Amino acid sequence: FRAFLCSVDMLFLKSQTSSAVMIVTSYYRVIRDIFYSCNAIYERFSIISRMAQTFLRFGSFEIFKPTDSITGRKGPSADRLDILPVLLNYTIQTFYAEIYQKHQTDKERYLEFYREVVKRTARLVAHWQCVGWCHGVLNTDNMSIVGVTIDYGPFGFMERYNPDFVCNTSDDGGRYSYKAQPEICRWNCMKLGEAIQHVLPLSESLPVLEQEYWSTYNGHYHQLLKEKLGLVYVDKREEDDKLFKTFFQTMEATGADFTNAFRILSSVRVDEEKTPENNDGSLSYLVRQCAPLDALKQMFRPKIAPQQLQMIVMLMAQDPSIAEQFGIEPALIEREVENSKKLRELSKLTDEDKKAKDTELWASWLTQYRSRLQEDIEEAKRSGLSEPEITAHRVSTQNEQNPKYILRNWMAHVAIQKAENGDYSEVNKLLAVLSNPYDEQNEGFIDVEDTLEKQADISVGTENKKSTCSFDSSPAWGSSLRVSCSS
Repeated sequence: FRAFLCSVDMLFLKSQTSSAVMIVTSYYRVIRDIFYSCNAIYERFSIISRMAQTFLRFGSFEIFKPTDSITGRKGPSADRLDILPVLLNYTIQTFYAEIYQKHQTDKERYLEFYREVVKRTARLVAHWQCVGWCHGVLNTDNMSIVGVTIDYGPFGFMERYNPDFVCNTSDDGGRYSYKAQPEICRWNCMKLGEAIQHVLPLSESLPVLEQEYWSTYNGHYHQLLKEKLGLVYVDKREEDDKLFKTFFQTMEATGADFTNAFRILSSVRVDEEKTPENNDGSLSYLVRQCAPLDALKQMFRPKIAPQQLQMIVMLMAQDPSIAEQFGIEPALIEREVENSKKLRELSKLTDEDKKAKDTELWASWLTQYRSRLQEDIEEAKRSGLSEPEITAHRVSTQNEQNPKYILRNWMAHVAIQKAENGDYSEVNKLLAVLSNPYDEQNEGFIDVEDTLEKQADISVGTENKKSTCSFDSSPAWGSSLRVSCSS
C-alpha cells in the first residue's frame, strides 16, 4: 500500500515516475518483520501493478560486469559482451528514438544516449530534493534508464528539515540520506558509464558526466527553488543562492516542517509588519511549524551509548579503520558526534528560549525575503504590471510548486493498519487528497488509534496520543517512524 500511495502522490507532485495501476490484496497472510525488530506480524499477501515506459535500469547493463577483484563475483553475462550493443541499440531505438534517428553511428548514439540519461537523472533528483523526498535505496538496480522513479521501497518524505535525514532503518551510515542523494545519483551515472565502457570508452563518457550532471542539477534545482520562493521576475543567482541557503539553515536550526514552511511563503506580504511583537501573520505560522524543544532533542538522540561512542572515537583517532572492523560505518560515528554536540546545546535551552530563538531567526530571514520580493516587484512594475497582478502571479507560481499535502509516513501507517482489517476508508481518503496535493481541501482528519503504538513497535507516552490528527500535522509518534525494505 505504501508503494501504491506514494507512486500516486509523486505523479501528482509532477515528478517523473512509474504509475500504480492497481493493487490486489488476498485473504492469505504472510509473516513479515517489517521493522526488523524481532516482532514479526501477519500481513495480507498483496501484489501491486505498476506501469512505466520501461523498467530497464542502470543495473540491467551490469550483467556484463567482469570478475570483481575484491568479491570475486561477475555479471551473469560477463562472457557475452556481444549482447551489450544489442541491448544498447534496443534501448536507444525504443526509448530514445530521436537520438537514434539523428545520429548515424553507434558511437555517436551511445554518447548522446549517455548524455541524456545523465541529464534526466540530474533533473529527477533535483525534483526529489525540492519536495523533500528520500528514495532510501539508491543502488544501480533502482535507477531508471529513462530517468523516472521506478522503485518505492523504504522511501520517506522528510517532515522536520534535517539534511542528514535517513528514511531507511538499515542505512545507519547515511549513504542514501537526503543530502547525499544528488551525489549518489551522480555516482550511479558513473557506474552506468563503467558498465558500457566496452562500446563507449570512459575517456569519452566521464567528460560528459562532469560537463552535464552538476550543471543540469544545479540549474534545475535553482529554478525550482526560485519558483518555490516566488522569485519570478529577476534572476540574481548569487543573491538568491544565499537566500536559499539561509532558509535551509533556519529550517534546520528551528526544526521547521519542510513542506509547511515552503507552503506558507506564498502568504508573505512585502508590506507586512516585520516586528516579532506583531506575530499574527506569516512569522507566527512559521514559528508554529518549528519543532518543540523535546521533539528536536528526540531528533538528535544518540543511537550509540555515550561511553561506547567515546571509546570508539578514541580508538579511531589511533586507527581510522577500527570502526569498520567492528562493522560500524565511519559516517555513523561522525553523525553521532555531531548530534551529541547539538543535543548538548539544546539541553541548555528552555521551551521559552527555544521559541524566542525561533522567532528571532525567522524574523531575520523574513526581512531578507521581503527585501528580495520587493526587488522582483520593482522590476515587474517597469514592464507595466500592477502590484496586484505581480502578487497574484507570484502566489500562483508558489502554490503550484509548494504542495499542501504529502504522504507522511504516519498517514500511510494508519491507512495500512485499517486496510489490514478490511477498512479502506483511510486509503481512499489519502488517494483523494494526494491526487490534488497543491489544492486547499476540506480533507478532515485521519483517525489515529491507540492500538497503532503496539503495532508499530513505537514507545509513545500517554500524553502524546491523539485520537485524530490533521493532514498537515503529525502525532508525536509519527516523527520517529522509519521504514525498511520490508515495510
